[in-house]
Amino acid sequence: MASLEDRWEEATSGFNSEVCETWFTKLQEVYSEEKRTYHNLDSLREKLGHYNDIEGQIKNPRALLLAIFFQ
Repeated sequence: MASLEDRWEEATSGFNSEVCETWFTKLQEVYSEEKRTYHNLDSLREKLGHYNDIEGQIKNPRALLLAIFFQ
């Protein structure tokens, strides 16, 4: 299974790498906040696991990956 960072890089390939790194760090911080009892890194990994199950059927994987990260 691809890591969060691998999936992020897949979703943001071709974009400004510095901006993407900043956003990835911010997303990790937000998903790690103590107040997040459900929408946390574990939940994100679970959703990416479902993404893995249907990856071959997705017409626009980048759009779906970005939607998952920015839900």
